[in-house]
Amino acid sequence: MRTLLWPLSILLLLATAAAQPSTKPPVSGADTHAIWDTYGKTGLIVSTAARAADASLTCTALASGAHEDWLPTQSCGGVVGFLAAGEAGQIAATYWLHHTRHHKLERIVPWVFTAVSVAAIAYSETSSDRRHP
Repeated sequence: MRTLLWPLSILLLLATAAAQPSTKPPVSGADTHAIWDTYGKTGLIVSTAARAADASLTCTALASGAHEDWLPTQSCGGVVGFLAAGEAGQIAATYWLHHTRHHKLERIVPWVFTAVSVAAIAYSETSSDRRHP
């Protein structure tokens, strides 16, 4: 329970920050876009797929007796919960950046989270103590 407290605290902070009113002046229609346009949906789908692959590999490795190095849990349910909280954090960060009109940063968020998941997959596949029998 204690290991899941800090991700929930971060989500609470992001939700609080997203609820703050924007102090920037309105922008013209050419500078705005829908948060879930094609690019946003693609980033969300790709990062979700990378997280699902990471969770699958991690749960399989844990079931075969491997040790998880990057996450604070050693159970499949904990891994899935941790990665689901990360996905919620990604969506909250994307929304907050969109709401505060940081559109360029908003576009980067899903790809950063995807890179982290891909790095975890690569680590899982190349680490000698985590290889599947």
